[in-house]
Amino acid sequence: MRRFIVRSRFTLIEMMMVLVIVMAMSAFSVGLYNYTRNIMAETKTKALIVRLDTAFRELYEIYGKYPSSRQDGTLLFPDISDDLDDEDDLIATLRDENYSCLKGLPDNYIKDFINKLDLPNLIRENGWEISSGTYNGYYCLLDGWAHPLYYSQPGKWNTQSFDLCSSGADGFAFEIDLSVEPGNGEESDWEEEWASSVLTGPDDTSIWDDSECVLVEDAYDENDGSGKLRFSSVYGDDITNF
Repeated sequence: MRRFIVRSRFTLIEMMMVLVIVMAMSAFSVGLYNYTRNIMAETKTKALIVRLDTAFRELYEIYGKYPSSRQDGTLLFPDISDDLDDEDDLIATLRDENYSCLKGLPDNYIKDFINKLDLPNLIRENGWEISSGTYNGYYCLLDGWAHPLYYSQPGKWNTQSFDLCSSGADGFAFEIDLSVEPGNGEESDWEEEWASSVLTGPDDTSIWDDSECVLVEDAYDENDGSGKLRFSSVYGDDITNF
């Protein structure tokens, strides 16, 4: 009579194979999750920039004005939570607060701005309250990765209108690498070294003067080491309105 041997235990090799499969599946799941989350954030950011860009330009056609920006590239809104039940109070707060991007604009402009962008929901869904410093209590708008949007009016790229940019998933525009020494202290040497070591395109060629890369801040000072900030609609993962 043939006898059948039933194994009741896994061999070490079988257990290792199962472990490898589980780890591979976990890594795939994490990668898929991160990829999906990044795509959702990118889609949200593009939609937000298009929404703002379209509204700003439509209002400009009527009133000939854009919202103002702060020197550091922020689009600021005061806290309007206590004014939502009274349109006149809401307009007054947006018009009169010192750092409001709508400060000093006509009441009709502000009213159309509120309605066109559904401003209370825009701030609720995309706003972040600044809790310290000069802008304490104000709200700025965040992209899909929870990084502040950059807004400059007039723009450095769109000089007749405004620049509106997201620094993308990595949270960085093309920023200076402060670990790179500026040569002999001359700005041209700093630019050359920075361009060759930091600011490079896909083929490793310098894009310092590339027409697709916009300089949004030129604040070089050889004494304090402040640098330059650029956004690009082509290189890196920045999202812009140009």
